[in-house]
Amino acid sequence: MTTLTTERRDDDVAYCAGGSGVCGCHAQQTPRYTKRSRVSRIVKGIVALGVIVYLLIAAVGCESTKPEASNTEATKAEAWDFFEQRDYARAEALFREVLASKPADSEARTGRGWSLIQLRTLEGAITVLRLVPPTDSTWYTSARAGLAVAYDAAGQFGNTIAPIDEALTHDSAWVFFHDPRVDWRDLEYLRARNHLMLSSQIDPSLETTVAALNRLTSDALPAVPELDPVNPATWTAGGVSYVTLAEAVLKRLEHYGKIGTEESNATDLTAMK
Repeated sequence: MTTLTTERRDDDVAYCAGGSGVCGCHAQQTPRYTKRSRVSRIVKGIVALGVIVYLLIAAVGCESTKPEASNTEATKAEAWDFFEQRDYARAEALFREVLASKPADSEARTGRGWSLIQLRTLEGAITVLRLVPPTDSTWYTSARAGLAVAYDAAGQFGNTIAPIDEALTHDSAWVFFHDPRVDWRDLEYLRARNHLMLSSQIDPSLETTVAALNRLTSDALPAVPELDPVNPATWTAGGVSYVTLAEAVLKRLEHYGKIGTEESNATDLTAMK
């Protein structure tokens, strides 16, 4: 019994040589220490190998997405080129191609929606443009503006009000990136005209109608005096006085193509119907 105890103590002393508490840090190593060291090295090697494999997989994954993203951007750029050249059918096909692989791409949705408007595929345009979320501030305004135009061209005049309000709230001086002939003036025209058409339901005092028309004509050249809903002396259009405010508003809208700035495209926009 005494011999066994002494041997175990000697072995432990050899394993933790010097009594430092740092086991196995001396040249004097027992078989027990050698075995633990070998296991530790194997575990560390496995962990290191796993890290290397993970990094290689991640690197390959990142590299594989770069060509796809690059191709998507190139396709959208080409589609906008066709749109600006007024080749709307080819533009729509390319935007649709992008959406086949990236269904939530707001830029492609907006481009396809406006292309479909020009192709007079209005229900399709409405469906696509409604999907652009307000969180995408870069394209939301242009998508809402397009939605209003599509509704108007489809004869759904009441549906134009909300998207126009939303578009002009986000950007009161909105200009369409890829067709600067279309801008906030067109939206104010549609807002004034459609409020007038639906005045008995949504604007009986014509205050909203007049506000939209006044903003529109304040930008006109030459300058046009503002209408005042409560002052009949201002109810004029083209130098002619009218008995009712509604008649004066209507005549101003009819003459808008003549009194608007050269950049205005309101007349062309309403001709789309």
